Amino acid sequence: MKSFYFSAAFCYVALSTVMPAQSRAYVANMSGSNITVVDTLTNTRKALWAVPGAPMGLDLSGSNLYVACASASVVSVVDTTSGAKIATIPMPAAPQRIRARPHASEVYVSLSDINKVAVVNTVSKAVTALIAVGTKPMNIAFNANGTRAYVANSTSGNVSVIDTATRAVVQTFASGLGANSLTLSPDGTTLYVANQFVNTLTMHNATTGALIRTLTGFAAPNSVSASPAGDRVFVTNGNAGTLATISTATHTVVATVHVGPLPMSVDSTLTRAYVANVNGYSLSVIDTLNSVLGTTIEKVGMNPVQVIVR
Repeated sequence: MKSFYFSAAFCYVALSTVMPAQSRAYVANMSGSNITVVDTLTNTRKALWAVPGAPMGLDLSGSNLYVACASASVVSVVDTTSGAKIATIPMPAAPQRIRARPHASEVYVSLSDINKVAVVNTVSKAVTALIAVGTKPMNIAFNANGTRAYVANSTSGNVSVIDTATRAVVQTFASGLGANSLTLSPDGTTLYVANQFVNTLTMHNATTGALIRTLTGFAAPNSVSASPAGDRVFVTNGNAGTLATISTATHTVVATVHVGPLPMSVDSTLTRAYVANVNGYSLSVIDTLNSVLGTTIEKVGMNPVQVIVR
């Protein structure tokens, strides 16, 4: 087993300045039971926040970070100004991934063990609904106005579409076995689904769910992110240790960059993509304008499983 150390000074460092928008990356460290905060202006670690066991997913709602802590079966809420834990929300099963609903005081949490999605009210800090979806739900995506939630169901190989007003599944469509991650194009018309068991990326009409195209040649694709500009989509190849860049104009892979062992999560800005490498204990920062590895932040955390840039 690889040894892993943080200096005492790093463990207790505080964020002393206010960073501009989209200047932080938050990394969930599954085996470290903590969250690493990275200053994306300097690509340096700024803080380490303790959370309950096995954080698997995280997202920002307002100034609070919501963290899905699987082995503790809770969602932990952290104040991003101070780093203090302000609430612990019990879950009926181990939470896996979490996503904040736009324009609403809610976060959605996937509960893979019971095939449901929990709706959490961010004001009351309580579960207000449980929605049955497909088998082993994982990542969740919302359309821009928050009226639809898309849930990737890994074992059943499909996507559940939830009407967020009625909290009911209104549509289910096939994508591929191992549907693990999904993202919408910035214009909201196309849904991209990474299907890691069959090594495909499927493109769907976001309104009807109809299959537009299937892209092949991946190696356990387990995370997908669309560039805010809408011209590229980024896919992590878990078994190859690479990040693939797909042109949305030609629907082809136009670049492949080596990152670290077992990349499992990617999030992107206009000029960079951030990749969490589970077995590399690292965060790779890709210059997406030139499709090259910009830098690697080593020892970012123990088994970093998800990264978000906000």
